[in-house]
Amino acid sequence: MQVELINPELEAFLNNQVAEGNFPDPLAAIQAALYQFKSDVQQELDDDTVHAIQQAEVEYSRGEGIEFKEFAKEFRHRHGMNQ
Repeated sequence: MQVELINPELEAFLNNQVAEGNFPDPLAAIQAALYQFKSDVQQELDDDTVHAIQQAEVEYSRGEGIEFKEFAKEFRHRHGMNQ
């Protein structure tokens, strides 16, 4: 299989990783990235996270959600991050 990167930024990043000695060659860097991606995809959610998502879905279906801009404003205010 041959892979061609068409994004110059990604190609430069890949080449820099090899040049800095983080990987012996581009193939090793790509394989490491794919193993990490596979691990991330296969990672299961714990019971508390699943329950929180289910609860949020129930609340949203009842119309209890808020717009993201409103949430962000409240979050910044609550955590002293007013801009």
